[in-house]
Amino acid sequence: MKELKSTELLDKQIQLEAAKKIQNILEKADRECEEILQTVTQELEEARKQKQEFYSRKLKEEQVNLEATFPLEKQRLELAYIQEALISGINEYLEKMGDQKRLSIVLGELNEQKSVLQDKKCSAYIYGFDFNDAKKELEKAIGNNLLKVEKTEYGKMIIENDLAIKCQQGIILEAQDKSFRIRLTLNQIISRILDENRDQLNAALFGEGEND
Repeated sequence: MKELKSTELLDKQIQLEAAKKIQNILEKADRECEEILQTVTQELEEARKQKQEFYSRKLKEEQVNLEATFPLEKQRLELAYIQEALISGINEYLEKMGDQKRLSIVLGELNEQKSVLQDKKCSAYIYGFDFNDAKKELEKAIGNNLLKVEKTEYGKMIIENDLAIKCQQGIILEAQDKSFRIRLTLNQIISRILDENRDQLNAALFGEGEND
């Protein structure tokens, strides 16, 4: 009987010691979990700060870049708009002018080329204009130095400066010995006028050019 009680007491003692050990293990595990959780939380907070600082720097860099490029982009858009408005106005003006007046303007360029054309035989290539009208006026202006007159197409014989001019009309003169080609084209005339008046245009638009 005594042996039975001794065995029961021993079992209880073993159970108590086991329970204490389990409790200690659980408490230690809790502490370790808490430490791990705290470490992870700190790392997450540090990562969040680093990410926030990174995007803050990137935002400032983009803002600086935008501030640097905005004036240039604004000026580019203004110039594009002004160029478009100018060409639109020129197209409307040329359209109202009529074919004969445009032909007269183109042939008026011959006055600037008299020294080149003097005693030179040349051929003429016409595009855009009424062929017979243009040929007749050329024969009057150049006389016996005009070898032949033929039709051609816009941009076929020479590279044109594309200004978006709707009236694609012109005359190309080519020397018999191929020593020169003279462009008598609306594109060429409009391009020259714009270039000659660019300083005045810039001054009117931006307050620049005339006093530089």
